[in-house]
Amino acid sequence: MALMMTRRFKGTTRALLPNFGLGLFYHTQTFYLGLSAPRILEVKLNANQNIDTLTLARERTNYYGTVGVVVSLSDDWKLKPSALVKMIPTRAPIQTDLNLSVLYKDRFELGGSFRADGKFKPESVNAIAMLHFANGLKIGYAYDFTLSRLQNYNSGSHEVTLGYEFGGKKMRYLTPRYF
Repeated sequence: MALMMTRRFKGTTRALLPNFGLGLFYHTQTFYLGLSAPRILEVKLNANQNIDTLTLARERTNYYGTVGVVVSLSDDWKLKPSALVKMIPTRAPIQTDLNLSVLYKDRFELGGSFRADGKFKPESVNAIAMLHFANGLKIGYAYDFTLSRLQNYNSGSHEVTLGYEFGGKKMRYLTPRYF
């Protein structure tokens, strides 16, 4: 749900813009598959909600599909390939993210990612590193390097993540989760 506020010469416009999403997610200890549409309603954000003269922006329906697996190479090493497909029908090209990382002793993860558009033209490459602590804490870093025409305006981006898996080490023995 979003609350839009715009400033005009004669005051402020406020509007409540409800929306909802749907998704399905299936997983096992070493595999996952998901489909989602986070915003189902296509909402217009107008400068004046009573008069459709100036549309500031629109929320379009986005669709996502994802799949991933963990392949055990040995007791210490695991391979984690995954993919994400993003689509906004008739509004933007399909985007595909292909990811591959290796996990060492369920503690250190190092990997990369490649993003391409609908014609599989490269858009970005990413480097990813993450530490998994025994108490459930996860700390990660990623660097995204742009390959598209946007590289003229963007020299890359940095991302730091912090996560926590409730239940810690005890739950890892009962049902190890790699995602």
